[in-house]
Amino acid sequence: TRELIKRYDGDRRLARKAWEHIIGLQGRKDALTRAQTRAAPHLGHTEGLFEMQEVPRIYARAAIVESLWRPEALSRSGAAGAYQFMPKTGAQFLLVDEGVVDERLDPLRAAWAAALYMSKMSKDLKEWPLVLTAYNTGPARLKRVMKARHTRDLGKIADAGDFGEFGFDGQNYYAQIAAIGQLTAAARFDPEPVVGRALRVDEALSFTDLAACVEAEPAALARDNPALAEAVIEGRERIPAGYVARVPPTVAPALAVR
Repeated sequence: TRELIKRYDGDRRLARKAWEHIIGLQGRKDALTRAQTRAAPHLGHTEGLFEMQEVPRIYARAAIVESLWRPEALSRSGAAGAYQFMPKTGAQFLLVDEGVVDERLDPLRAAWAAALYMSKMSKDLKEWPLVLTAYNTGPARLKRVMKARHTRDLGKIADAGDFGEFGFDGQNYYAQIAAIGQLTAAARFDPEPVVGRALRVDEALSFTDLAACVEAEPAALARDNPALAEAVIEGRERIPAGYVARVPPTVAPALAVR
């Protein structure tokens, strides 16, 4: 129909082949609603972090696409957290020490890392659709596809087919982000600074010692530090030097732990 052809910029060939590029999923409306509910208390903070890095605030909602805003999410490939960082990429910006501390699981720290990562890639890729695609598929892989297809046009890149490991998710990631942006556009949040107390652990120590030092209830301290592994909370491992602990707000300020 004329309306369908209009949707595809008047390209009749593309309109005829549109069905090849559409996938139907059921049951996602409820999942999206739950994800929005989980994300809402945090979006003021995370969007503020993105704005600080001069990344469009709406891209903080990439975590809804990545994990349905589940900070504990772990994929079969090893990506973890709300923003689904792989260990190697996450370690560029966060503490990632298996079984001890994994800041990918802390949604605020992961949001800061995601914003910093996108900002860094934008200096090279220049265009946000390419940056978002690179966030999902990796900048090196995206550049290989761009080089092979001799284009920076995301539409042509997305139509490149299964180029090595550049499959359906990579081809359609930016479209998903754009869709989430439209679906959640009515939900607006003023940027909020991340406030509270924190301290840097200068030397490795036990979780019990940290709780005693800052006079915090262990349960509250564990809740505010989701990056700490169960082995640390239970005392089988020590908090490593360099970790910055978030201190529950009822605690008197402390300078450092040595």
